[in-house]
Amino acid sequence: MSAATIQSFLMLGQSNMAGRGDLGAVPDIVHPDILMLREQGWVPMQEPINPDRPFAGVGLAASFA
Repeated sequence: MSAATIQSFLMLGQSNMAGRGDLGAVPDIVHPDILMLREQGWVPMQEPINPDRPFAGVGLAASFA
């Protein structure tokens, strides 16, 4: 995908976006064009997207992307 064709989607909602699904129940979704913003900058997306939560699991962000 070239820079001219990038589509951006904001997945917002705080705890509403916290994945709660079983991480072992779905295959990993890995793609170089799916990124998330962390303290260190843009990094490849990986589940769980919010590992700081005690109930972190798979959510809808990766399958949406």
